[in-house]
Amino acid sequence: MRCIKISLLLLAVISGSGISAAAPSTEPAAIRAELTRQIPNCTVVAENASRMLLQTPRNSAAIVAEWHDFCPGTTELTLYELAANLNTVNESSPQLTESLWAFINAKRKCRTCAPSGEFKHLLAELAAKSDPQSDDAKSLKEYFEHGYYALRASVARANTGRLRSFYLKERENSKNGVSYSMAITTGAWMPAGNLALLGNHPSLGFNFHAGYHHFFLGLAFDFRFVSAPVAYNFYNPNTNAIERTNTFFGLFFGPDFRYEFWQNQVFALFVVTGLGYDLITHYAANRYSREKPAYSESFNVNAGLAMRVYFSEEGAGYAEIDVRYHRAGYSDGGRGGQDLSGNYVTAIVAFGYKINFGNL
Repeated sequence: MRCIKISLLLLAVISGSGISAAAPSTEPAAIRAELTRQIPNCTVVAENASRMLLQTPRNSAAIVAEWHDFCPGTTELTLYELAANLNTVNESSPQLTESLWAFINAKRKCRTCAPSGEFKHLLAELAAKSDPQSDDAKSLKEYFEHGYYALRASVARANTGRLRSFYLKERENSKNGVSYSMAITTGAWMPAGNLALLGNHPSLGFNFHAGYHHFFLGLAFDFRFVSAPVAYNFYNPNTNAIERTNTFFGLFFGPDFRYEFWQNQVFALFVVTGLGYDLITHYAANRYSREKPAYSESFNVNAGLAMRVYFSEEGAGYAEIDVRYHRAGYSDGGRGGQDLSGNYVTAIVAFGYKINFGNL
């Protein structure tokens, strides 16, 4: 037994040092020595086995047998078996487990980490020779040949398959966990009552929300601009007199709450509500002029509906339409300016991005 160990050690030294040696042996002991000639863990064994299978495919049965014996049940071995038998892989294949899906997705932060090297080359070569028929096999072929992103895209397009079911479960868990979203907004400000004197105005803004499950809480900012269509009266604190202007600049900011009450693939509907500070500027003081601005302000309460369309089933980028009714009561503090009583409606289009953190 001691002699065998010494012989195996010498074989490993010769192989690692680059000294010419005889053609690879088909003996199990020699094959195992080659499989484990570096650090003997199963990742290294998979890499060595792949190199041997690529160099000496006629010895594949013996190499795979030793691989099985040394590293039974490892994910790398499972991936090899799937790649070698893609034509027969289907939804009932026992190798398609949640642990395999978790292994693949654990590498999503490093798309080229695994498979890699000779192992990756072997899987790609085996997959290229296959003609898969099931959705699961087609997705795995994409993975072996083109990597993680290709797998995700293929599974997202699939109609059936166990990988598809794992993907849907993961996506649902991710959406129901912690999330963060941010968006830029544009739209229209449409007043009613005496406030309608100021006319409709375009708006620009942004918002950001933290979410958990179907609930989202954040802050919204909205800026309204363009001059009023007709002149109106306002109190100027700098002249202590009522003056006329068609200047208009509006600002709203405050907490924003939304609840997702319906979701289907890439579509979602929300009940939206918020409150905050609302301001209309009639006269903007120049910087360093020591003048005072003239404005009317109001507390704002709003509610409405929003419809969101995600650009993919992953639920990241999205476009949204948000329509709300706002209750406001602008006042200049009773100084004699134009009566601006009335409420308004906003129609907002948002373009944003949602980051799902899952169940942290």
